[in-house]
Amino acid sequence: PTMTASDTPSLLPSASPSLEPTSPTASPAPTKGEVTVLIEIKLDSYPGETGWTINDSEGNVIQSVDFYAYTTPFSTVYEKVTLDADLDYTFKLKDRYGDGLSGRVVLYLGDEDDSNKIIGYYDKNQNGYFSYSRNILFQAGEEGILTNVFPTSAPTMTASD
Repeated sequence: PTMTASDTPSLLPSASPSLEPTSPTASPAPTKGEVTVLIEIKLDSYPGETGWTINDSEGNVIQSVDFYAYTTPFSTVYEKVTLDADLDYTFKLKDRYGDGLSGRVVLYLGDEDDSNKIIGYYDKNQNGYFSYSRNILFQAGEEGILTNVFPTSAPTMTASD
């Protein structure tokens, strides 16, 4: 008997399987892991003037909080954000009135306020005044952890000859 190839493939198993190996199909590239970033904002007397955005390195808005979302003066608020690990981001702190934030912002790697895992920081007393916005550049990963953000003691000076 003669066999001819069919024009349409069959879904049934072949009666005589080929001994030739088939080419493997490529698996999708693994995606980067995700990390949690905890945002701590110590608000001032005008909490409604405070807003923020997180942008990726291409300028895409990842997450944001609009003005007037915060209502309690001098309170501390916490926000959790999930980001792709080991990428660079910009946290843009915004003030609607243009007189800056008298409080502070701390970005922690993980979901706890651990002073050993700070990846971004702003404090008016240490970083100076800003008007309508201040950018905090950070990396969402272990490589982005900052050291010596909160000094353990005041600097000392010694007299020199």
